[in-house]
Amino acid sequence: MNKQCAYCGDVGIVTRDHVPPKSIFPKPRPANLITVPACPKCHSQQTSRDDEYFRNTLNVREDLSQHPGVLKVQPVVLRSFYNPNKSGMLGEFLKSIRLIQQLTPAGIIVKNKLGFEADMVRIRRVVQRIVIGLFYHHRQTEFRSTMTCFFSTKRAFKHCLPII
Repeated sequence: MNKQCAYCGDVGIVTRDHVPPKSIFPKPRPANLITVPACPKCHSQQTSRDDEYFRNTLNVREDLSQHPGVLKVQPVVLRSFYNPNKSGMLGEFLKSIRLIQQLTPAGIIVKNKLGFEADMVRIRRVVQRIVIGLFYHHRQTEFRSTMTCFFSTKRAFKHCLPII
């Protein structure tokens, strides 16, 4: 059956895409996860890899390390890092590790510590897909090209995040 893609508006054969990505939820997952119709171009292997990168990035953040949901998903993240079919994922993460400065809210350097440089292009793609997918789910209409979806982080333009 032909339906409209929630992301690009094309009409054709679609699959169901979870919004937000189901991989960020620990098992057992809620039964009422939101799905939206997505064409093969908008729900592809690349979007799945971005979803996995997003989940892994959330799970290695120091400030989320004790969150119950993160603790439940961590074994899955570790398996994905050591999966021989995804060897690039661990290598990519290891290459992003940097020495960063831990700052107080006033900007005073407390100490140097290990952190990683998140690929904000990939993070933005996932967040944008979540926003557009939720818009479609609640409005039952596509996110028009005349609208803009953008986001900023608390530490705008600082991409280095402490790791556990």
